[in-house]
Amino acid sequence: MESFVDRMIAEHRELNERIFKLKEFIKSEKFDTLNSENQSLLYAQLHAMETYCIILTRRIKINTNFGEQK
Repeated sequence: MESFVDRMIAEHRELNERIFKLKEFIKSEKFDTLNSENQSLLYAQLHAMETYCIILTRRIKINTNFGEQK
């Protein structure tokens, strides 16, 4: 049975892949064809995803080093 930490690690990996793909899309010509509202929303989405990734990283760290504080 998969632990919650294993699920967080898998989610973190998937999230990093999605962040990479979104960054690549933002650099593409197709992104330039979107209206400014859609572009702004995608930038906001990227920021939210990166923030969530930081949170997951911290949660993984504290749950794999239980009792250790740095």
